[in-house]
Amino acid sequence: MNIVKGKQATPLKCVMYGPEGIGKTTFASRWPAPLFLDFEGGTGRMNVDRIAVSGYSELEQIMGKLAKDHASYKTLVFDTADWLDRLMIRNVCDAANKKGIEEFGYGKGFTFLAEKWAAFLDRLNRFGEATQMHLVFLAHATLRKFEQPEEAGAYDRWELKCSKTVSPLLKEWADLLLFANYKTIVVTDNGGKGKAAGGKRVIYTTHHPCWDAKNRFGLSEELPFEYTALAPELVTVIRENTAAATAPKPETPQKSEPKPEPAKTAEAPPAAADPEKAELLRQLSNLMEMGGVSPQQLEAEVARRGVCPAGTPFEQYNIPTLKRIVAGWEVIKSNIHNQEK
Repeated sequence: MNIVKGKQATPLKCVMYGPEGIGKTTFASRWPAPLFLDFEGGTGRMNVDRIAVSGYSELEQIMGKLAKDHASYKTLVFDTADWLDRLMIRNVCDAANKKGIEEFGYGKGFTFLAEKWAAFLDRLNRFGEATQMHLVFLAHATLRKFEQPEEAGAYDRWELKCSKTVSPLLKEWADLLLFANYKTIVVTDNGGKGKAAGGKRVIYTTHHPCWDAKNRFGLSEELPFEYTALAPELVTVIRENTAAATAPKPETPQKSEPKPEPAKTAEAPPAAADPEKAELLRQLSNLMEMGGVSPQQLEAEVARRGVCPAGTPFEQYNIPTLKRIVAGWEVIKSNIHNQEK
């Protein structure tokens, strides 16, 4: 038996859904080195790398090429799952010479569609293992009436805007099922009457009667709709998985030959004595790892800006400098990657 013990370093499989216009595509563009498969033309005004896909057969060819050469990309984004669902429906219908999915009768068309999706997700699992790319599906959300057999009445519930046999497959496949929505802020006037005073965008990471969400990493139930809010918690998990997967296994000493002494390695830089600086360094390290930025690249960019002398380790930056870097991280990361092109 092939028994595998301990944590495994595997890429993330994420599904994020929410109302149109909330910023799902912008959010996905903050993932490490993303490549977008654009099914609906929603990335045209964004500074991202993309491949426009107009058919399922074309998608299969693209996936085959990416499996052999995905360049320096670390995240593959499907924008969106519901538009990909349409391409799959068209492919299923064309293969059976049907004009529409309902023409199969008795729900058979949706069964064939689910089988095609299941095969595709299985292929994505192998693709992720081979390329170590994170896989992110974006999807629109829709409100549907929901009734529980044991309860009286019904209520509205947010669902993935995919076919009825497809949504359960995507939700089961994902490590992260994130629901993005607007959270309305209600204030009470002097007369005790409540009114909406604005709202903010949030991410829900756990199940609720009004939406589906899940995560396998112990994330907070509600997070701000910002990549920097999600990244530190995820990076910690990724780092732990990677360390567990790459840790050397203890060797059994042999009596016949003396065990050589392990080579000395460079000591890690000492932790910052100031708690505030230690927290800033932790945040910066997380952002660097998720953004695919090495210490050498960061230090060169900081020196180019004239903030610190060249060759100064980032661990030695003072607190004001660290705050500026963390606050302006997206611009700094973009400048670094643009210089590499």
